[in-house]
Amino acid sequence: MFTPDYSNEWFQLATNFVQHTRQSVFLTGKAGTGKTTFLKYIKEHSGKQSVVLAPTGVAAINAGGATVHSFFHLPFAPFVPANKGYGAGNLTDKHQLISRLRFNADKKELLNSLELLIIDEISMVRCDVLDAIDTILRYFRNKPAMPFGGVQVLLIGDMYQLPPVIPDSEWNLLSSFYASPYFFDSYVMKQEPPVYIELDKIYRQNEQQFIDLLNKVRNNQVDAGAIALLKTRYQPEAEISNHTDTIVLTTHNIKADNINSSALNNLLGKATTYLAAITGDFSEKAYPADERLVLKAGAQVMFIKNDLEKERRFFNGKIGVVHQLEEDTVTIACTDEVIELKKHKWENIRYSYNKGSSKIEEEVLGTFEQFPLRLAWAITIHKSQGLTFEKAIIDAGAAFAPGQVYVALSRCTTLDGIILTSPISSASLHADDRIVAFSKNKQHSTFVQQQLEAAAIIYQQDLLKSIFDFSVIATRGSIVFKLIYENAAALHEGGAEWARHAEQQLETITSVGQKFNRQLEQLLQPNIMPGNDNTLIERVMAAANYFHAPCKEFVSSIEQCPVATDGYLLAVQINAALEELYKPAYALLPLLALCKTGFDADALQQKKNALKTPLLKVNAYAVFSNKTSSTNHPELYAALRKTRDRICAGTSLPIYRVASTKTLEEMVQYLPQDPVALEKINGFGPAKIKQFGSDFLKVIADYCKQHQLNAPQDLLPAKKARAVKTGGTRTTKPDTKQETLRLFKEGKAIEEIATIRNLTNGTIETHLAAFIKTGELLIETLLAAKKIDIILSLLNEEAASLTSIKEKAGSDISFGEIRWVLAHKEYIARQQTTI
Repeated sequence: MFTPDYSNEWFQLATNFVQHTRQSVFLTGKAGTGKTTFLKYIKEHSGKQSVVLAPTGVAAINAGGATVHSFFHLPFAPFVPANKGYGAGNLTDKHQLISRLRFNADKKELLNSLELLIIDEISMVRCDVLDAIDTILRYFRNKPAMPFGGVQVLLIGDMYQLPPVIPDSEWNLLSSFYASPYFFDSYVMKQEPPVYIELDKIYRQNEQQFIDLLNKVRNNQVDAGAIALLKTRYQPEAEISNHTDTIVLTTHNIKADNINSSALNNLLGKATTYLAAITGDFSEKAYPADERLVLKAGAQVMFIKNDLEKERRFFNGKIGVVHQLEEDTVTIACTDEVIELKKHKWENIRYSYNKGSSKIEEEVLGTFEQFPLRLAWAITIHKSQGLTFEKAIIDAGAAFAPGQVYVALSRCTTLDGIILTSPISSASLHADDRIVAFSKNKQHSTFVQQQLEAAAIIYQQDLLKSIFDFSVIATRGSIVFKLIYENAAALHEGGAEWARHAEQQLETITSVGQKFNRQLEQLLQPNIMPGNDNTLIERVMAAANYFHAPCKEFVSSIEQCPVATDGYLLAVQINAALEELYKPAYALLPLLALCKTGFDADALQQKKNALKTPLLKVNAYAVFSNKTSSTNHPELYAALRKTRDRICAGTSLPIYRVASTKTLEEMVQYLPQDPVALEKINGFGPAKIKQFGSDFLKVIADYCKQHQLNAPQDLLPAKKARAVKTGGTRTTKPDTKQETLRLFKEGKAIEEIATIRNLTNGTIETHLAAFIKTGELLIETLLAAKKIDIILSLLNEEAASLTSIKEKAGSDISFGEIRWVLAHKEYIARQQTTI
């Protein structure tokens, strides 16, 4: 748990902007001012639906998030902020970016539920990458006029440290669009600049002379006095072996590696190798520690993780010496104490959307477990970013990027702890003038406080208006009602009547809601916080009391929806549309209930975040409707149904995948009490018996024992009977493909046939492919002409494999559809040969 520094004015201002407004924020600060602490605090305390991203794999792992490119599926080609016509060769324009993305429904839900996007190490994020993110969010959130599609963005980083990496060949293409490669020159940042907040309380250094020197280096104001002060730390002959608890900071990996390997080899004693334990998906580029960590007693090491235990025994960058090596622990001797260290586990996460809770969640894809240590006679300046050292030998004469020297110097806690082995030239101290100009956007705290108050008023007003804005529910309701009206002939009795009644309920709510929203617009004052406006609060309370009852009745109407159809595909559409309607309608109830007694923005936000939408148990597929069974054993039927529903809830499987009404009724009729008998029940095969059979058999056995019933084994249906030898002959098993063809010709969909026959969709598709090959089925009865042409063009490519065709075709075309077209080609070829 990270506790904020309540005496830090800028920390508090930044926190309030993130928590109580929708205003985007750029949080910066000199080295050692607490930017990482702020990020961790916001992650733990922000009630908003948020994700944390970073530009590199290692930075993402350390920040506890994902990479920018992986989360948004960004191409690595440069992005140009043009609508169409530039997406060729090495460039991607808006049209190409959107057309190439293949987000599934869950990813789209995630993007639409996102409230706060946090990007760490923003100094390394290119301008075109930020514009690509903006383009994606505007499109998929359907808010083209709003920067980032209305998502609040928190950008964290120090522009005076490591810059974005952009090859000259790519910058030559982008320079006609952008003034610089930095994020602040992106189009979206120009459209709506974020609030500029700079943390200025330095926790790493406390010597004023050293702080002043760092400020001069940072701000491109190095004078003769600063150069003279740096020269006092110049010791070109300094050797790491003569300085304990000291680390060398250098510009290139090869220098650091050579120093570390040479020093380790010079130590006497046996080396111990610790291999990292890696599980699941964890990219080698994102390894936060050495996969093979080779240590010896006496080796100088650095902790690369903060201590997560209460003692806070070590921090990221603390230096120590290996004292003892064991299989599961490494003991490190530091100047102040001896630390027994265990392995640490890093997680590679992916953000996913939980439909049940309507929340963004972290899904662990893989783990990396290793001792959080690194050999520390030397490290590159790049890898030292974010670390703190008491003593360092700095070899920065070959610094190649603006900010490298500043990063190196600012790692140290004191000026006396620095030794310079190479002279630092004026050129290496040069800061980019564009960054210096951007840093002038910093405002006085009084002005920022005024911005906060204005943004907080807008945030509360938007929150209030959203509670009484029923447009989303109305839009989703119209989809449900249209679907029902257009397919009324395929629905069982009562479906259309329910839709008309529900539509009237919703029309009443929305029409009154529109009138109240117009009143709200007049009541809201631009300079008054809604929570402080008594007149407004009275109207809000009255409105909440009015709307709560009809909204509750409407939600109840959805929960009891009687719509039913024999068509599986139509039922799937209706179920999905009802669920989409149910979620926002249900989520509205606790917010209206809270507003009955007043308006509290924080309480409303907490209520929104704590809400868990229950599973909508309505199913429009007629065979699984909630009809009353006419069985002679209603208690058993109810118990079996309860078991079925419990399995569905626990596995998130639809009802038809576990046990249909027909299946339940046959179990009640024939009372199977062993797997052999259960396999004869409609809907049960070996796989389903293995998965769920014991649950149902136990219920039946307990019921039969309680009521002293015997199973009527002689009456069990023979639907599962297999071909057996009888007197040297074998009975003929029915042709399974013909059964599929029969059902298909009856007008049943593939999914419906698969359910009836207890087979997979892929098996049914294979059956149909066989009949396309023989000409018994025309491919036009299965696929649209446009799809056929697309697949044929891909099949005609030289050396095309099924997998490569699928990759090129994308998610809109299945393997089964490709096989159908292949079968069609074979049929045509055979016909031409015959001719």
